[in-house]
Amino acid sequence: MKKIIMMAALVLIITSCARKVKLTGELKAKLDEQQVNYRNIQFYNHGTFTLRQKNSYEAMVANNGKLRMKKRKESEKMKFKTGTKAACDTIIGETLYMRFEKGAGKLLPFRMSPAGLYQLLPDRSDTSGNYVLYNGREYKLINYREITLHAKRKKVHEAHKLARKVKGVKVKG
Repeated sequence: MKKIIMMAALVLIITSCARKVKLTGELKAKLDEQQVNYRNIQFYNHGTFTLRQKNSYEAMVANNGKLRMKKRKESEKMKFKTGTKAACDTIIGETLYMRFEKGAGKLLPFRMSPAGLYQLLPDRSDTSGNYVLYNGREYKLINYREITLHAKRKKVHEAHKLARKVKGVKVKG
């Protein structure tokens, strides 16, 4: 029995010292109540995912002194490792558009999942895969399941504090 209590206490101590917390619907509601500016909170992705786009185009190729059009295929991949820093750019309804890199249109949508966590969810899905609009182009999401948003615990606690500095009232006389 003592071992179980000691193990539970150890788990509680370790988890309470975590530097990052999951962004849940409940936490977002509390932050909204406090009228927190989401741009002041540092967010991170929890889990690694990849965006991939395949482009095909035709190019002029010289072959035995003759010019011909040849089809070429090109693949662009962007890998977002666990802990990649993100900033909240826009909030539309319950969707948080997160910016992982600078540039217009480089936003990824995080929506609340049925589990109550803010997760990376596709804009469009079909039989060939799940897709998201990024930088004005459509990218296929690879290994995106369970990609959640986390925030720095310190910033979240600072946002919950109702603290202000009172400068006092000056009497003219």
